Amino acid sequence: MEKKQGVPGKRQSRQRQPQGGKARPLREAIISTDDKFNILSWNAAAETIYGWKAGEVIGRPVNDFLKTDYAGRAEREFPSRQDQEEKYWKGEVTQSRRDGTRFPVLASVSTIRDDKGQVIGFVAINRDITEHKRMQEALSASEKYFRTLIENSSDGISLVDARGNVKYTSPAITHILGYTMDEFVGRSIFEFVHPDDLQTAEDLLNKLLKQPNGSVLVHVRARHKQGSWRWLEGHAINLLNERGVEAIVANFRDVTERRHIEEAMRKSEEQYRLLFEDNPHPMWVYDVSTLAFLAVNNAAISHYGYSRDEFLKMTILEIRPAEEQQRLRQNLSAENASQQRSGPWLHQKKDGTLIHVEIISHDITFLGQAARLVLANDITERRRAKQELDRSEERFRRIANTVPGVFYDYVLHDD
Repeated sequence: MEKKQGVPGKRQSRQRQPQGGKARPLREAIISTDDKFNILSWNAAAETIYGWKAGEVIGRPVNDFLKTDYAGRAEREFPSRQDQEEKYWKGEVTQSRRDGTRFPVLASVSTIRDDKGQVIGFVAINRDITEHKRMQEALSASEKYFRTLIENSSDGISLVDARGNVKYTSPAITHILGYTMDEFVGRSIFEFVHPDDLQTAEDLLNKLLKQPNGSVLVHVRARHKQGSWRWLEGHAINLLNERGVEAIVANFRDVTERRHIEEAMRKSEEQYRLLFEDNPHPMWVYDVSTLAFLAVNNAAISHYGYSRDEFLKMTILEIRPAEEQQRLRQNLSAENASQQRSGPWLHQKKDGTLIHVEIISHDITFLGQAARLVLANDITERRRAKQELDRSEERFRRIANTVPGVFYDYVLHDD
């Protein structure tokens, strides 16, 4: 009688240890059966995975323990004694542990035949893929999450190859530049760049190609499908060497309206310089909370003698003599009008000179904080001239009161 080849005996198989080191524990359950699916061998990994010891299962039908579900496949797909051609089957199934829990298994089943080609048994190598399935589900959920973010983001995302050709673009390209995804993909990004920005775009791409994982900021104009030019702002990162990406990833948004606002602000700033910086009267802006100078014009610097840096380290109290500072605090606490004329006030220049000024002030917002704009009119000379006039009139009045006839004759006969 010929000995059946390839069918393990009824004892639990033992794994031979490699020479010169410890045996690596098997992760696969190796189970052999006869042609009627009675278990002949059950390795240590099978004991760990399924929970039954070899002595409990050997000699008994394998499906009494595993209760295999072929996940919708007909069981006839599985190799059987009658199969003359089928020698191997591999697929995902669901099986049971000793505690009754069901879990996914990747099963690889081979038929064992005798010299006449008749099936005399089976060897199954089963791997518990619970963790693998969990990771797949987590990855799938993560991919779905990020796909949702990308597809619903108002920012555009494009993948570009080393030559600047678009490999992928997100749906946001339609509301940013008016093109459909199909119209944009496959074309060179340089087709869309404004001629005046083309060299900048080429330089940025060349810079990125020299810096794997490097990134650059992007500010260029791109042509909208309707023919207008839109300002795009974003950044690009070189992931050409990143497996699974292999592209330059560009994230961008339309900032055209912001650029228009910035341009309007620039023009406004030019007007501000004319009205503030070049105004012949001393002007400054101070913080209403701290009383610190926030800005001073050239006339203030020239008139008071402090440099701009010195002013910006001071408060408005410091250009007043001590006796005026309390009066100022009282005035500020009582101040309730957004625009105010006040004075005269006594100010002190850097060299100690005292001057009289009239103040016109107005509430403003400066760099996002509550502030007050001040124009100071130096009335020192006018005040001095008025005082001289008052003194002259007083002297003349005394003379007139002392010699009334002279005054009468002078008035009547002056001609």
